[in-house]
Formats: sequence, C-alpha cells, structure tokens
Amino acid sequence: MNTEIENKVTEMTEEQEKVFQAEVLNLIDEKIRPALMMDGGDMAIHGFNKLANGKYELLVELVGACGSCPSSSMTMKMGVERMLCENFPQLETITQV
Repeated sequence: MNTEIENKVTEMTEEQEKVFQAEVLNLIDEKIRPALMMDGGDMAIHGFNKLANGKYELLVELVGACGSCPSSSMTMKMGVERMLCENFPQLETITQV
C-alpha cells in the first residue's frame, strides 16, 4: 500500500472542522476525563493545530495528580492518544504541553 495515500486526509470545510473538534472534545469529556479524575487528575485542552498533511494535532495538558505523575507520558501515549486517534483518523498526534 502507498503510505502517502493512506496518510492523506480529505480537506474539511469549516463546518466539518467544527463538528470534528466538538466530537473529539465530547469523547474526551465522556470517556477520558472521568477516568483521569478517578485517579485525582484531569486534562486541559489547549487547542487544535492543523498540520501540513491536513491532519490535526491536539494540544493537551495533564493536570492535578496526572500532571506530576511519573506515568503521565505512558497515560498520554497508550491511553489518551490511542483512544482518540483510533476514533478520529483525522488526528495525527496528541501533544502534551
């Protein structure tokens, strides 16, 4: 398979982009934040960046107990990023700020 074709994302209209971002935030509020809160943490959203390939980067900050936890990078990659990127192929990466 051609990875260039696989990684290409169709350009979204402004309205589609708003819906996409709202759906991402909804999943975070319904599934991810409650799990983090059970351990005394939370996640703050700092926004979306559109990348050159048409995909998106989500900027987040782990706060509370998660902010100082030594396992926070593992939580981010194996938990948050995996769940979001599996559900939203338009997301390429989640960046912790």
